[in-house]
Amino acid sequence: MVKYRKYSNNLYVGLIISQNEEGGSMSIEIKVCMGSACHIKGAPKIAQAFDEELRARGLDEHVKLMGSFCRKMCIDGVNVEVNNVLYSHVTVDDVKRLVDIAMGVEV
Repeated sequence: MVKYRKYSNNLYVGLIISQNEEGGSMSIEIKVCMGSACHIKGAPKIAQAFDEELRARGLDEHVKLMGSFCRKMCIDGVNVEVNNVLYSHVTVDDVKRLVDIAMGVEV
């Protein structure tokens, strides 16, 4: 189950409960939903923006950026998970802030 709260403007956040498979410390992960609805709403452009932002900050070797399967929340897309926190209605304009959040700069 995911519980949502409004983060800012049209960006919503929900907490996802999951554990690190290796049982060690959590790594920094950004997962962009690549399901068909999110894809149509611009997920590839958002993934590209994340890649460019991470490279510009020299973080591309430290942050795991990946696509994810559909989360069945298509109406809320584009959905992006940052360190087990789900953000919905994500746009390219949200990428810099979400990278800050991933790095612990912004809460």
